[in-house]
Amino acid sequence: MTRTLEESRAFFAADRFAMEACGITIDEVTEDGARCSMPLTPMHLNAGGVAQGGAVYTLCDTTFAVAANAGGILTVSQCADMHYLRPGAGERLYAEASCVSAGRSTCLYRVNVTDGEDRLVVKDHTGAHMDEEADAFDTLILLDVGFYGKNGEYMWTLALDVFGTAANTILNTFEVGKMNTGEVSLGEPIAYAVVYENSLLRVINTRKMLTFNDRGTEDTSASVLVYG
Repeated sequence: MTRTLEESRAFFAADRFAMEACGITIDEVTEDGARCSMPLTPMHLNAGGVAQGGAVYTLCDTTFAVAANAGGILTVSQCADMHYLRPGAGERLYAEASCVSAGRSTCLYRVNVTDGEDRLVVKDHTGAHMDEEADAFDTLILLDVGFYGKNGEYMWTLALDVFGTAANTILNTFEVGKMNTGEVSLGEPIAYAVVYENSLLRVINTRKMLTFNDRGTEDTSASVLVYG
C-alpha cells in the first residue's frame, strides 16, 4: 500500500537536512513516483549566483527517496548519474521521480528537475539528454521519422551523418517530449525502412534487417541478411 502524502511528509520530517536546511517540500506521492520542490534562496546558490550542484542533487535524491519508499520498505540509493543541462535559477526548482524498473532487491528511478518556467535543468537517465528532439539533429540530415508504442509515446528517427570520414546512418529512439532513450550507429549501408512489430523495431538496410527493442538496444541474434 502506498503511503499517503501526509504519511510521507511525516516520515521524511526526520530528514532534517533535506526538509529543514534545504527547505524541500513533498508535493505529491503516487504509486510509482513523487514530486518535490525546493526554494532557491541565497543559501542555495553558488558563487556564480545559480543553484549549487549539491543542492540540486539533494532535491533529486530526496525525490527519489520519497518515491522509492512510498511502499513502506526502507530503500536507499546505490548510485546516481546526473546531467546538468542549464543553471538552476528562479525562485523554486521542481523535481519529479518516476519508476523505470522495480525488481526484488533493486529499483531504477528517473528524476527530472525543472525551474519555474518549466525548463529542464537536470535529467537523470542512461542516454543522451536534451530539451527537444530537434537538438539531436544539429549536425545530421533527418531522413525519416515514425511513432511507436501502445499509444505512440515513442518515436524513432533515421538520420544521416555526412560530416565524418564516411557516411553513417544513425537510429535514435525517443520518449516523446522527454528524452533520447537510445542512439545507434548503423554504419555505411543505407537504411531505407523501419517497421514496428511485436514490440520490436526492425530496421532494414541494404545488407541486413536489424532488430532493436523499444529503447534502441540491438538483438544481434535476430539479424537477418537481405542480400545473397
